[in-house]
Amino acid sequence: IGAALMVITLTLLALGNIFGWWMSNVSDISATKPRISRLLGYIEAAPSITATLAEVDAALSELAIEDTGDTGRGGALLQQQLRQLASEAGLTVVGSEVKEPEALDALVKLNATLQLTGGPDDLDAFFEGLYFADPALFPEGMKIEAMRRINRRRQPSTLSGTEDHVMARVDIAAFRLS
Repeated sequence: IGAALMVITLTLLALGNIFGWWMSNVSDISATKPRISRLLGYIEAAPSITATLAEVDAALSELAIEDTGDTGRGGALLQQQLRQLASEAGLTVVGSEVKEPEALDALVKLNATLQLTGGPDDLDAFFEGLYFADPALFPEGMKIEAMRRINRRRQPSTLSGTEDHVMARVDIAAFRLS
């Protein structure tokens, strides 16, 4: 009888430990169910998230120059794009300068200054090109002076055809992803 009582007591003690372990694990499992559900939701939403990220990247590429990893490359690309727009508009680029970039939260602001000469219609075409540029370009400042005012000091015979021309200094900004 004593041995049977001892076996029953040890069995009940072992079963009690097993039951306690099982109960604590059941509470751990029930605590992880919301996490598992959330992860399954992420897996389910992955295609939608990927498509949305592609849309955001496409929208950003229209507004900002891609990050090339080279800090000077963005300014050079901006300068090249501005010179090409000016040339296509029929303007002459007298000078251009890329200024120090400004770091913003998720973007880097690139600044450039162009000195241009040409007719008023050409300048208008240039600004129209800026408006439709991809990635977006933002004129920030401008100074325009009539060429005849500048040309008074030069010989009029060499300046025929430029009577209505202007000299413009235009400050332009663009943004680069950082």
